[in-house]
Amino acid sequence: MLSLSIASTFLTALAVFSNLASAAPAPLTPRNQVDLSRYSLPKNGGGSELPAPSGVTLKYVALGRGVQNYTCASSSATPVAIGAIASLYDASVLLQLSQDVFNVITQYVAYLPDPLDFPVQNIGRIQPIGHHFFNAAGSPTFQFNDGDILIAKKTGDIPAPANASKGPAGTGAVDWLQLQDKGGSVGLSEVYRVETSGGKAPATCAGQSAAFSIEYAAQYWLYN
Repeated sequence: MLSLSIASTFLTALAVFSNLASAAPAPLTPRNQVDLSRYSLPKNGGGSELPAPSGVTLKYVALGRGVQNYTCASSSATPVAIGAIASLYDASVLLQLSQDVFNVITQYVAYLPDPLDFPVQNIGRIQPIGHHFFNAAGSPTFQFNDGDILIAKKTGDIPAPANASKGPAGTGAVDWLQLQDKGGSVGLSEVYRVETSGGKAPATCAGQSAAFSIEYAAQYWLYN
């Protein structure tokens, strides 16, 4: 059963998304016509920031919704991260509403079931554009429907802001990351995971099964 706080957040999320269909007075631009150079990678606002993109062009801004996966060797152990699985949705239409609005929306998405299904004014329903997973070699992978793929390695890692959404599990938001091509990528060289919501492991394995998942959402900014 959902706790009262989670149920309240879930209902707030539904209200936010139900209003998207009339959130902008003018028609929005389809993804393949959006000038992404108008938008800037979010800042963490903490004591440190991820290295800034340099010499690359923003190619996708995706809204990710999925789970972070963990294992536990025993009830007294610390959870070990073993990867993630997420659906990637076109966020360019949400950016057009307002980047601040998009950041707020991301904090609520972890409370909604995947696949996501909500309307955006004059565009229709938010569209899936790819998937995030870890490949057989354990490398974080971002595969897009148009053929682009990023096989990555972590090159930057900072904690999520203290006020980030803790997610449905209440365990906290996963770190913000920079990941870069480790070889074998096509059309992409770098990705940032920012504006995270949920997904963080509990402090210990007490009460957890040998393998478990934590719901999360995040923005993924991908460059080439």
